Amino acid sequence: MSDTVYLAGISLAALTFFLVLIGQMRRQKSFNGRFLFFCCLFSPAAAFVLSRGNVYLFGGFMTRIRGFFSLNPYDYSVMGTLLGLVAGTAAAARLTRTSTGAALDLMTPAAFCALAIARFAEGFSDFGWGGLVFDERFQFFPLCVRDMYEQFHLAVFLFEGIAAVFLVVFLPRTAVGHGDRFTRTFCRFMLSQIFFESLRAETLRIGFVRVQQVECAVFVLVMILIILKRNKHSAGICTAVHLCTVGIAIFCEFALDKITSIPAPVVYTILGLSLIVCDVVLERFFHRELVRSQD
Repeated sequence: MSDTVYLAGISLAALTFFLVLIGQMRRQKSFNGRFLFFCCLFSPAAAFVLSRGNVYLFGGFMTRIRGFFSLNPYDYSVMGTLLGLVAGTAAAARLTRTSTGAALDLMTPAAFCALAIARFAEGFSDFGWGGLVFDERFQFFPLCVRDMYEQFHLAVFLFEGIAAVFLVVFLPRTAVGHGDRFTRTFCRFMLSQIFFESLRAETLRIGFVRVQQVECAVFVLVMILIILKRNKHSAGICTAVHLCTVGIAIFCEFALDKITSIPAPVVYTILGLSLIVCDVVLERFFHRELVRSQD
């Protein structure tokens, strides 16, 4: 029953993506039937392939024996899904000679509305949990959820869903068409996901390295190099700040695994503050560069 509800939630998320995308196109008076058709064709396909492929490559033997078309929620990744939506939207834009920046700006609120629903739906599956919570003072919803063995886990999926809602509510208030909304919102997500991935009990790992944290860090670095390619000074500052943040994240992951003398709340505070600082710096330089490119 719970798996059925979860799959229904994923179906609702997919429907929401397309409805919000259509609404955004009509709101911006940029409705393009050909673009919408190809976006509806390419985006789900790319999201499926990259989401499943990500886990197929890094998820180990068990996910491979279930086959590429597995319906198990553990066999798909949020990073692959979002990057698939980006790739599918960009491909549709190129094919229909639509501005790629405008297409990605229109897609951004649709993607995170869908992500919020998908995250909340994880509550109906054995997925999206954090570590066990033993202190009875904190064993309550929405902070924790109970598993089949009456043990309490941190409700990470709920925090991630709320974060996705915040990303939609606080979209950058800039003109659609130059990629500013897409770039800044996706970088915010990637930085926040580095934090949430650390909380998740079930995630893609190679040793103590969490694969999707690495993917988030790489995505942000790519955005820095693309957006600031014409301004080497700004690109250097942002790259240095980002790499320092990545270094702190690596230390925090190592500390959580090996340095038990540092309390976990302290480690997560350090990690969270470093990610916030990185986001503030990137926001400033990205917005300045994108405004300059419009002049």
